[in-house]
Amino acid sequence: MTLLDVTDLRVSFPTEDGLVRAVQGISFTLDPGQTLGIVGESGSGKSVCTQTIMGLTRGAQISGTAMFEGRDLLTMGDNDLRKIRGAEIGMIFQDPLSSLHPQYKVGWQIVEMIQAHEDISTKAATKRAVDLLRLVGIPQPDRRVDDYPHQFSGGMRQRAMIAMSLALNPKLLIADEPTTALDVTVQAQIIDLIERLQAEFNTAVIMITHDLGVVADIADDVMVMYAGKPVEFADRRTLYYRPHHPYTKGLIESIPSAEGERGRLKPIQGQPPSLIRLPSGCSFHPRCPYVMDQCVTEIPPLRQVAGSADHRSACWLPVDEVGIGGEVDRKREQVALARRGTLAAESSDVIDSVDVPDGSAADVPADVGADTTTRGRTQPLASTATRAVRARTGQPAPPARPQRRGATATEAVTAAPVKKAAPKTSAKKAVAKKTVASKTAGTTAKKTTPRRTNSSQNGSTS
Repeated sequence: MTLLDVTDLRVSFPTEDGLVRAVQGISFTLDPGQTLGIVGESGSGKSVCTQTIMGLTRGAQISGTAMFEGRDLLTMGDNDLRKIRGAEIGMIFQDPLSSLHPQYKVGWQIVEMIQAHEDISTKAATKRAVDLLRLVGIPQPDRRVDDYPHQFSGGMRQRAMIAMSLALNPKLLIADEPTTALDVTVQAQIIDLIERLQAEFNTAVIMITHDLGVVADIADDVMVMYAGKPVEFADRRTLYYRPHHPYTKGLIESIPSAEGERGRLKPIQGQPPSLIRLPSGCSFHPRCPYVMDQCVTEIPPLRQVAGSADHRSACWLPVDEVGIGGEVDRKREQVALARRGTLAAESSDVIDSVDVPDGSAADVPADVGADTTTRGRTQPLASTATRAVRARTGQPAPPARPQRRGATATEAVTAAPVKKAAPKTSAKKAVAKKTVASKTAGTTAKKTTPRRTNSSQNGSTS
């Protein structure tokens, strides 16, 4: 039986500057014991989506449905939602220090949450709070239960939040970036803890993060979001090894390699768009290296991708162009080049500075590939798509970049004539003349400087 079924969820916030379309048409299902990873850059709508499900986005314009065991969470009243929050749906917020009240002890806050949903004595609730702190790995829980949040480290505060969210054995746990601002070792401990508790209580988990590396081992399915929309959905292995959307590909290529392979990371160029003034067509087209005219004018729907029935992507590239590597990148660029016109070239922010996909100059003419800067460093090579667009539209090539460290050795010799060195005797005479002149100037200054009177020294006027 499906635990959570979200259909066409849309969330907008009216502001003085305009309507912020934070979430636009999200749909997914979640079964008991399943883990869904929601990935994307900051501002993509991940947290707003789950907070709306929990009824925490007041003042927003909300549409769609979120069926939790047959009950629509979006149409429930405050009293009904209060019975579900904490008891059936637990949530780990992004910043535990701001989520825990600084003037109340950690144990008291856990006890308060337990007593809000169950008729239980304070002594029994305190014993359960101690057991929960021990379960999540807090040392000496019988003593630390009386500590304040500032007496806990960052990892311990996050563990305390996990203990609070699991106090009533919820059926669904929403973890909103639970490893942000934590050390790598603490991140691994938090993820292992969530996995262990999930296996013990058969809890469904929604893991929200901006890092694909965090969900690499914990998620069953992954939904990638960009500018409030889902752009790709697939199971974990398919998404990592056979991505289709260029945005997903960019997120994966920005992950540092664990094998220690040398080379630069490939960041996604540009910045996410404003949710008030979204670009036309595909929201990612200003940052996409494979932008086509169709991307600028038409919004791509989530289409089934070749190879998997559950793999869907919102991109106009052919559905069989999946994967990561130089060969796949060249095929994508060939398709984009064939379908690209002046409209795409003018609206893109990156195609004029994109390098050859595989990092080589195999498909670049010899005269272009021979362009070098000082000390043997090569200039960034324009892609074949860029050169074709310029040839078709008649656009001039951009001006050459200024050389940062001076001209080459050959250019320096030919450009600047070498001055003959002055004889040593002339240099000595010049130094002697400067010394005599400085002494004469000092003597003249001493004679012409008036003596200060007592009145001037004392600051008075005559």
